[in-house]
This record gives sequence, C-alpha cells and structure tokens, in this order.
Amino acid sequence: MDRLALGAEQLGPAGAFEVEPWMRPRVEFWKRIYTQYTSAQGLVHDSKHPELIYEIVDATHLNTDGRHDLVQESREKWSRILRSVHEKRNSPSTFDAEEQRVWQLFAKINEPNKFLEASDLRRIRFQLGLKDHFAEYLEQSARYLPSIEKLFAERGLPRELARLPLLESGYNPLAKSSAGAAGMWQFLRDTGKRYIRIDDVVDERYDPQKSTEAAARLLTENYKFFLNWPLAVTAYNHGRMGIHHALEKLGNKLDVRLLLEDYQGPAFGIASRSYYLAFLAAVEVERDRAELFGRLKPAPPLASVQVSLMHYVFATDLCVALGLTLPVLREHNPSLSEAVWGGKRRIPYGFPLKVPADWGKDRGGPTQAFWQGYSRLPERQRFHDQVRDLPAKPKAKSQAKSGKSPPCISSGSRVAQAQARPRSLAAFCRP
Repeated sequence: MDRLALGAEQLGPAGAFEVEPWMRPRVEFWKRIYTQYTSAQGLVHDSKHPELIYEIVDATHLNTDGRHDLVQESREKWSRILRSVHEKRNSPSTFDAEEQRVWQLFAKINEPNKFLEASDLRRIRFQLGLKDHFAEYLEQSARYLPSIEKLFAERGLPRELARLPLLESGYNPLAKSSAGAAGMWQFLRDTGKRYIRIDDVVDERYDPQKSTEAAARLLTENYKFFLNWPLAVTAYNHGRMGIHHALEKLGNKLDVRLLLEDYQGPAFGIASRSYYLAFLAAVEVERDRAELFGRLKPAPPLASVQVSLMHYVFATDLCVALGLTLPVLREHNPSLSEAVWGGKRRIPYGFPLKVPADWGKDRGGPTQAFWQGYSRLPERQRFHDQVRDLPAKPKAKSQAKSGKSPPCISSGSRVAQAQARPRSLAAFCRP
C-alpha cells in the first residue's frame, strides 16, 4: 500500500521553500508584479537579471496598439542607452543622468561586456502587471484552497504547493491555455491521460478534485525523481525529462541556482526560468494577502452532493426531470464535455454526478430529491449506451488558398490570440 495515501510524513525537509539570499531580488520582482502594477501597467527590465528595472510603463489610457507602441519605444530607448554606456564605459564622467542610472543599476553585475549584451532587444523585455488579476485569484482561492491543502497533507506534500494554481490558472477550473493546457492545474492532454480520464465525453482536467489528485501524483513523482523540491516544482512547468536533460548538460548537479542562471536551452525560456521564483513570490503574497490587498471578497464554497447515474441520459432531459437549470448542473460538473451540454453525447452510466448541497431541502435533501426527480424520467429517456457516431461526411473543398489561412482563423491573428486564455504566469509579454 502506498505510504503517501496513509498520510505519512511530509516528503522532503522542513523549510524546503525557504527564499535564499540570491533568490530574494527576483522574488521581490514578482511580488511587485503581483501587488503593485495592474494589467494596464508593467516594467521594462532585463530578462537575465529581472530585478534590473529600466522603466515603469503606464498605458492606462491607451488602446492595445498604443500600449504596444509605447512598450516598443521604451525597449528601443533603453537599448540605445545601454549601447551608449558600453561605448563610454571608460569615461563615466561623460554619462548623462539616464546613463549614470544604468551604470549604477549594473554595479553588482560582474560580467564582461555586460552593457553591450544587455542592449540586445531580445534581452530587454516588458512584464505586464497582475495586481488586479491577482486579487481575483486570491478571492477565488478561498473556494478550493482548503480542500487542496487537505488532500496534499494526506499525500505528504508541503502545504505551499497548494498555491501553484495562483500561477497556473488563478484557481479557475475552466482555464484553458493557447498551448492546450486545461483546468485548474493546467494539464496538457497527453500528460493528463496518465492520471485521469480525458475523452470526448469527460475531461477530468476540469474537475477540481480529480485534477488536484492528478497534480499531487505528478508532484510526488517529480520529487521522488529529483529529491529536491525546487527542481520538482520547476519540472511541473518545464517537464521532468526536460529538467533531467538540462541537469545532465550541467554535470548532473542538483542545483536550482545553476539551472536557472546558467542553463541555456532552446525551450528553457523566461516562463520556465522564472517559474520557481514566481511561485515563491506567490506563496508570500498569499500569506500576506490582508496586508497587501486589504479586505478581499472570498468566493463561497461550491458545496455539492454526489450521486451515480444508473443510465446514459441527455443533460437537458435530466435537468427537466430534476427541476435544475443547465447552468447550475454544469457549474457543479465541469468535467462533462461541451458535447454533453450541447446534446451530442449523453451523461454516461455510472458518472459521479454532483448536485448542489443546498438543493432539494423541501424534499428531504439533495440525494432524496435527485432520486425523486430521476424516477420521473420516462423509459425512452434512459439509455444503455452512448450516442453512436454518424459516418463522417465528405469534406467540402476549402475556399482558402493553399498554404494560407483566412485572416479570421490565422494562428497569428488578433481574433485567434484573443480567444486563447493565457496561463496566469503567462502574462509574459514577449517582445
């Protein structure tokens, strides 16, 4: 029997998530992003040393194009200043005020050609603020954090890990990313299938309980592989084998500082490099939320009672029989697919359906009310199998020219980008 399932001792040492001195400036950078700047503001900074901040950009009164232009102008300006400092580095007395500021900003950076390398536009980036969103994430966390902490404690996982959804989804069980990650814990389809059910009827990535159990298993596996929580958390974002290969190239040293500061991999970008430090910042902000955000409005618990279906049934038929609206039933059962709610698939036999815990009080409570309503389903609405797929129709020829997508569906179009919900941490605005 798995000793973790018995609630054995915590995996790893106490104080595993202590902020070391070298981490503090970068953790503070993310705390500023989470608590000081809204999504209409941000920081122009050095991507290698994020704590080196060139400018605060406030685009509150600009539209999207105006904000983009303002950020681009700022990046180009600081690139010119950095090149100028490099050229005048042997004559600091000739610096103007902005050059002097840059000179002081890099005073503790001991790297050859540091100003010239930092002037590369690819290294000067803009980080959008998250204060307004982060307040919402903290309010939403109240609905799920207690149950996540309880489950993690039973599995021997440190309580701090229950704050990972602040980065992943803002505790939104319906979150989707442009990369195909879904749910509160942002599982990709292939990864999620190792732990939970994902098909055209049920996608348990959207089920807070099931996806949390899956996240607990993945985090446990990561820790058992590395025996190091900073690396295990970084692997949650970048992938276990991705971190393993990175460490191999670094001489197999289990050193998160070496990984974050020295490893250069094509897929190890700003999101992966910043993930662990942003997580530590989120832990501290959540801990100090009252001091940092004042009075928040915590989301109320979504209490429910679970029953198992005895037949395959269409969602609309079941709602009519129970006297529940489709939106209410859907809110309590987010793992059922769009095909189910749209009537193309039936709720499957044996599915652990959830109904509101405060529903049916006049009929003896939710469980009794459910079976009373279920008994009113006529036999013709109770099925013994799923809807069968119809033979595929021949595809009509596309009117789009070969090799090009219509502008409205182009992957680079504003429409496509607007419809894709980014990860919480992916308020990363790449140049």
